[in-house]
Amino acid sequence: MDMLNMTFLLNMSGEDKSYIGLTVLTSLLSLVSSIVVILSYITLKDKRTLGRKILMYISICNFGSCIGTIIAAGNVSHFGEASWRSFPTCEAAGAITIVCNMGGYAWTSVLTMYLYLSICWRREVGKSIMWPAHVVCWGFPVAIMVTAVLSEAVGFDLGRNPSQHRPPYCFIDAQGTEYFRWKLLAGISWRMAGIVICSIGYILIQIYVIRKTRPPINEDDPEDRRNEAELAQAKKEEYEDKANRQLRHVLIIFVLINVWATWRFFVDTMRASVDAIIIMEAIGDNIQGFTNFLILCVFTKDVRKALRISCCTFCCKLRCKCGRKTEIPLPLELEKLRPDEDQTVLLQGLNDEEEDIHFRKSSEDNC
Repeated sequence: MDMLNMTFLLNMSGEDKSYIGLTVLTSLLSLVSSIVVILSYITLKDKRTLGRKILMYISICNFGSCIGTIIAAGNVSHFGEASWRSFPTCEAAGAITIVCNMGGYAWTSVLTMYLYLSICWRREVGKSIMWPAHVVCWGFPVAIMVTAVLSEAVGFDLGRNPSQHRPPYCFIDAQGTEYFRWKLLAGISWRMAGIVICSIGYILIQIYVIRKTRPPINEDDPEDRRNEAELAQAKKEEYEDKANRQLRHVLIIFVLINVWATWRFFVDTMRASVDAIIIMEAIGDNIQGFTNFLILCVFTKDVRKALRISCCTFCCKLRCKCGRKTEIPLPLELEKLRPDEDQTVLLQGLNDEEEDIHFRKSSEDNC
């Protein structure tokens, strides 16, 4: 980095440095967490539910948002104040941010409606909502992003209030003539709609869960005796209901981490933002991937157990594979009895069956 850009970073205020640092840190944390959530859904086939599938789509959007945020932070740190609007990398980061942010808000709203229908109304929505959801959650954000790029509305968002303390990020160009309209259309209105939908949905679901608890299936109870197909279907419904009830916490966390940016948007129209709100916005805008990881992979017992078993199995297979390739050195007395060309050969006196038993026993001990 040249001296001009280093000087630009050193001259930043403490609030600006904190904003960039927290933004990059939370983005990296959510980036890794989103990857874990996506891989968990792909690998743990017996733990899949429709609600967790929607959560995977949310994690894909979180992954893209983190990529856009990291690119934007790199633009600010490297290029400084020179020609902020003209860099293609910033426009690319802004386009990614628009699509993934809007997609994340939309998919979270879809999750809210799915959880409400499945928990409160016990309706099998299934695949009937997925095609319309894909059209809305991917099609509309892409269409708005393309329109914004063609209208040259994407660029560095310096904000309209000169007294605010925050370095710009790549979103809607604040120098454009229709800054507020594009900012509402490409993000804020979708965020506010998501907050309202998730708040109402969480309250209704929480009231229902408190009032009504689904009794577990008792196979020994004569009233619960049914054929194997009906019993398997009942167990599947019970498992999905339990998984959906766990996912309802995603909604209230979404509201808590996104309310700061919405609050700040309205505050900026009247006066300078409070530094604490800016810091909370930096955390909330990029932390959703990590919170989704905690809910699915840490606080959900069956998924946590399955991940631990998968990790242990993979480590055992890796250790056993490496152990088979490791040559066993012979004692010095036996080495002298061998020809020079055979000194690298393993103990050939061992029977192949005994060797397989040895390695099988070792792998079981390691696991």
